Amino acid sequence: MEKCLIITNYDKDEDLSVTKRIQKYLKEHGGCECIVPEKSFSELNSENDGVPEILDNIEAVIVLGGDGTLIQAAHDTVKYNLPLLGINIGTLGYLTEIGRDNMNNALDALTAGNYVIEERMMLEGHLVSGGVNSSDEFLALNEIVLSRLGGLRVVNYDIYVNDKFLATYEADGIIVSTPTGSTGYSMSAGGPIVSPCAQMSVVTPICSHTLSSRSIVLDANDKICIYAQSYHSVNSPEAMVSFDATRALEIEGGDGIEIKKSNLTTKMIKINKDSFLQNLSKKMGLQRR
Repeated sequence: MEKCLIITNYDKDEDLSVTKRIQKYLKEHGGCECIVPEKSFSELNSENDGVPEILDNIEAVIVLGGDGTLIQAAHDTVKYNLPLLGINIGTLGYLTEIGRDNMNNALDALTAGNYVIEERMMLEGHLVSGGVNSSDEFLALNEIVLSRLGGLRVVNYDIYVNDKFLATYEADGIIVSTPTGSTGYSMSAGGPIVSPCAQMSVVTPICSHTLSSRSIVLDANDKICIYAQSYHSVNSPEAMVSFDATRALEIEGGDGIEIKKSNLTTKMIKINKDSFLQNLSKKMGLQRR
């Protein structure tokens, strides 16, 4: 590894002490040049200001923060096909496996090329209004969520798989997660934990008003359409749809979202030799005492 980019969560590393420490360590111990943008990468990406020059000869992206920072970095860099290494300087993180205590060992492995790259499935969503799909594409590494808008009331969600009706859920919302997102919101709503490199989608209702409601695991290539039934006038917003909690859009009654597997993937650098289940056990405090 000769050149990498560092994306930092400035709220968690205000004085850039950790960022500069990593930059110095990689230069002194591995001869690796680290680029630290003067602006956040999200700003540069939105402004299209100097991104091609910054990414010239970049081999990997080091992301400092928590899982939210890593997810945002995945959105910002996915079109550049760069692998990400997450270093957790926040709270509990499932995606950012490297912590402060093993950071130097991880950096040594990175410069020496002692790592593997995991490809993580992503979802793409298209809003559906009046039976017509929007051309705008919204990506998600973790999950796409439809949820009620406004007061405390449930909404009926009609779910179709490959254009065939599956079920109607009376619930606060519906989560469609990737395997990577199975340890996030979906897990909190009672969904199953899935190995992150698997190829499947998990549909989980949020606070469903049916005792028999369970998550449904679908093939990665299945097309999922979810519609929010109208309780008010046809043109009244009934629900909202969010993508990795980074963007939220209102939808009107009768409209919905079409979700399918994206052709794009997020590439994650894995240095830790522990398996997914071993890491999960450590994070959740399930190890034998």
